[in-house]
Amino acid sequence: MLIASGETDLADRFHQYYLAINVLKHGKGASYRELLATPSALYDVKHPDEVATDDADTAPSLIDISKPGFFDGLATTLRDAYHFLETA
Repeated sequence: MLIASGETDLADRFHQYYLAINVLKHGKGASYRELLATPSALYDVKHPDEVATDDADTAPSLIDISKPGFFDGLATTLRDAYHFLETA
């Protein structure tokens, strides 16, 4: 709905946060591979060679969300999507 309505920036932000949360929740998988292929300025994704072997399957070691503004950006994106859906 967002893309069809021309809200491509909001759709992209929403998708990027969705991928980050998936990586935090599940670790390595399709979302992690997608983030490696399409870097985001919203957070830092560690490449497999940067992750210690004993931490390789631990989700917090795969993505760094401590970058200032991560949670503010997430909350803003969710609020913007909510307002879009309310008026759609």
